[in-house]
Amino acid sequence: MSETKTPLIIIPPDTLPMILAADKNNILGDIAAKVAVFVPDVSTDGGRDEMRSLARQIASAKNALIKIGKGLTEGWRDQTKAVNGECNIIEKLMDELRDTVRQPLTDFENAKKARVAGYEAVLTRIAGELSPTEDVAVITDRLTWLNNLGDYQWQEFAARGQASVRAAITMLEQMRATAVERTEQAAELTRLRAKEKADAAAQMEQDRIDRDARIAAEAAERATKGAEERERQAQARIAQMEQDRIDAAALAERNRLAAIETERKRAAAEAALLQAEADARAADVAHRAAINRESRAAILKIVEAGFDAMMSESEKPIMTAQAIITAIAPGEVPHVKIEY
Repeated sequence: MSETKTPLIIIPPDTLPMILAADKNNILGDIAAKVAVFVPDVSTDGGRDEMRSLARQIASAKNALIKIGKGLTEGWRDQTKAVNGECNIIEKLMDELRDTVRQPLTDFENAKKARVAGYEAVLTRIAGELSPTEDVAVITDRLTWLNNLGDYQWQEFAARGQASVRAAITMLEQMRATAVERTEQAAELTRLRAKEKADAAAQMEQDRIDRDARIAAEAAERATKGAEERERQAQARIAQMEQDRIDAAALAERNRLAAIETERKRAAAEAALLQAEADARAADVAHRAAINRESRAAILKIVEAGFDAMMSESEKPIMTAQAIITAIAPGEVPHVKIEY
């Protein structure tokens, strides 16, 4: 048990004359007396409870003194600023006094939190070491680390920590045994696959040899048959070439005769066309001559009928022309008409 007194700050009474004068219960004096004789001890639950209790009493005393100071302002409006300043001093110094009294307990609690966090971190890592893997070396490293925890000082976590270590070691040993078995099985499977691959390669080589021999024999047989076939094909090509020559000569003769016939027909058609054109021209001339004769005869008839012995020579042309026009208008002169 620690008997070292903690140095504490006591508020000088002369700094708070008005509030202390109003403090009929001597709040500050009582709390100062308690603090003066207080010996902090964090090694026991009772000592830590005493520290918490005294810290709470200091906080209550602070609130009581501030309440007295606030009450004074109701009657002392002109002293409000001074009273508030004293309240601030009380609050600051009493907070420092409270924190000073509680500091060993605060340090103890923080150290406990850090220690607990350290245990929790180790427990978390133990759980993390159980993640599945088939790497035997990794599992062995995990077991080595767990076995080295045998001397770890768990303190109040002893039951939980040791149980976690034992369970993790058991599970990892099972995991390693399974991994070793799978590794051996994989090695055996690899060996069998390699043997199967070698056997398959040997069989493929033998198949290749047999296939090459068969291909060579078939090629020799085809070569013999091919020579005979090529001879027959050569004879057939010679016969075909002769037949092609005969056919080409016959075709050339047919083409020559066809050309002669085509030329003859062209000349005959050209002569017939020239004759038809000549006949058409002659018929047109005869037709025009016949029309001219008919028209002339009709006109002469009109002229002869229109002559009068009593007419003067100057009147005959005019009367003749008038008679011809008069005859043409009703169509009495064939092939001649007047367009108005």
